[in-house]
Amino acid sequence: MKLFAIAFSITCVIAAVLFAIALAVLLPFVEHSEAMKAAAALGGVPILTFPKIAEFLEQERSRKNLVAGQRTPVYDFRGFQIAWPLMVLYGVLLLAAIDAISSLVGGMLAAGVMISQDRQEDAITAIYVGLVMATPFMIVGAYLVGRWIGTRCSRRGVIVVLLVVLGYTVLEFVLEQSYLLLASDDDDVARFTRETLVVRLVVGACLSVLVLLIGYWRGRKARLSKYLYYLLGVLPAETRDTVVELAFDEAQKVASAAGRARISTTQ
Repeated sequence: MKLFAIAFSITCVIAAVLFAIALAVLLPFVEHSEAMKAAAALGGVPILTFPKIAEFLEQERSRKNLVAGQRTPVYDFRGFQIAWPLMVLYGVLLLAAIDAISSLVGGMLAAGVMISQDRQEDAITAIYVGLVMATPFMIVGAYLVGRWIGTRCSRRGVIVVLLVVLGYTVLEFVLEQSYLLLASDDDDVARFTRETLVVRLVVGACLSVLVLLIGYWRGRKARLSKYLYYLLGVLPAETRDTVVELAFDEAQKVASAAGRARISTTQ
């Protein structure tokens, strides 16, 4: 858990620095609410790297422990899993980061479409187009988060998925309300956002639950391969080759036994 705290701290510090820099650069040129959304998207990029940073630190620490000859140099399968309360926290932040980045990308694509059609003044239509274009990015991101939860969560995975979506929805509601406070009262976009906020959050939550559960189901099937990847990344090259050869030999034995069993049943 210490390694995850280190990785989490690294990503949060980098995200905060990027957010502050982007906000300072954008504030003189755009509305406060739009500047905050763009800065949040940029700050969300390091958050997305958290799982990979944590896995890298895990393997590096295990390699050092192995070289030092410590008694327990690597995690066993149970120790490799992440406690479910921490997984909820990580999942909420990952979904929020994906949502911020998807919204920015979708908004930029929508703006390009509207400009190409000479309809850049139609702000409400641009929001709808942005939502449509952001949805595929959000679906892919939610699937990957669910898959990561499936491969690393210690237990109560379905509950974790539901809590992640609940926490993400509450966080998005709070953030949207803060953006609306910064927007002017006569802003059509702010008025539309205020009127449709609850509906959009409910629809997004339902879609997120479905996609996360699909990813979680796929991740549960890959738990052993994920752990084996961690082990192979820790072991020296010659030992990795030996492990692969042993796994191949066992697979051959199982295949031969199954073939003999089929032959005996057909005779």
